[in-house]
Amino acid sequence: MEVGIVGFGEVGRALTSALSEQGVAVSVFSSGRRNGPPYSPEFREQVEGAGGALVESIEELVTSVDVVISSVVVASTAVVGKEIAQHVRAGQLVVDVNSANPDVKIGVSAGVEAGGGIYADVAIIGMVKLYGASVLMKASGSGAADFAERFTPVGLRIDVLDNRAGTASTLKMVRSLAMKSMGMVILEALLVAQTLGIGELAFDAICAPMDGVKFSDWAKSGVLSNGLAARRRADETRSVIELMQRQGVDPVMASAALERLERLISLNFEEIYPDEPPTDFRDALQHYRETSPVGASS
Repeated sequence: MEVGIVGFGEVGRALTSALSEQGVAVSVFSSGRRNGPPYSPEFREQVEGAGGALVESIEELVTSVDVVISSVVVASTAVVGKEIAQHVRAGQLVVDVNSANPDVKIGVSAGVEAGGGIYADVAIIGMVKLYGASVLMKASGSGAADFAERFTPVGLRIDVLDNRAGTASTLKMVRSLAMKSMGMVILEALLVAQTLGIGELAFDAICAPMDGVKFSDWAKSGVLSNGLAARRRADETRSVIELMQRQGVDPVMASAALERLERLISLNFEEIYPDEPPTDFRDALQHYRETSPVGASS
């Protein structure tokens, strides 16, 4: 199997190294502002050090390999996908690991398939910086099963979802909402803790309880309890916001949390569950949908 990778960022570099170590021939094309043709000796050394061979154009890459992997910045996903589609041949697999939105992925898929290729919409679930090429990948689209069949034997972890482009990227966006938001909440908490001189204590207080439980158990508990505890948690959050404002820290995430809690109060979970709360978080989740969210058009 010969693989061509468009882009040599964190993901492209990790895949180049991992695949070449498994004996896969890897070609690389980069069009970045710093690392585009003509390639500098330093960049060429980086790529070759990872086991890749640089080529001069997307056309050269696509026409010389069995599988094309697009790993570029989000803003370039559609443009690169269109150019790949112009040169794809019948049955050729195009793997799109970019974090683009589902509409972009569906559009790229249509172009690839119009040229006779098959397309795998791939969502990388986790940090490549931590897991490297062993990071979990969720795949959908016409080429998802082919992607798993070809690349599982060379060490990639691939979970096939379905044969529709857009499923994997939708999952990626929903997960990204949770992960990015949690990251900002933790940052905001540590900023105010630092101003109060308790930064290290706060970091331990946040992380130690989480290190002791399964994250899935914590997530389920939150869904089960937030509606019933919304009033109390809203009061606590108002106190937190007052503390942050006194310390000169803008409570961006805390204010958003308060707004969500205040909306939950209006859903009257105490009336929905007057006796016993549910034990399955999925039973509770259905009651969180607002019939008329604040700011929604009529």
